[in-house]
Amino acid sequence: MNAGQPVHSLYVGSPDGGPFSTADRTTLVGEVISCFSGFTINDAQGFTEDRPVATVIVRIATGDTPGVQDLARSIGRILGQREVGLELKGIYQSISMD
Repeated sequence: MNAGQPVHSLYVGSPDGGPFSTADRTTLVGEVISCFSGFTINDAQGFTEDRPVATVIVRIATGDTPGVQDLARSIGRILGQREVGLELKGIYQSISMD
């Protein structure tokens, strides 16, 4: 039996906290497609600083953790984020745009 690959989850909040615009969502999806051929996207509602934020969760099954981190930075920079969340093996970390 194949052991499979780890699943990386990126948590991307909308730039203004409200629903993702069509342009921002298209940009986000385009960035993911440019790096990985298979992934899943879920819409969610996150909370930061006690306020709700429309969030897209991108799940990618890959062994390429550095590639996912680079993708998180790319998405974050394009959408003007300070951070993008990354969960791997149940551990959450914030990826800074620095």
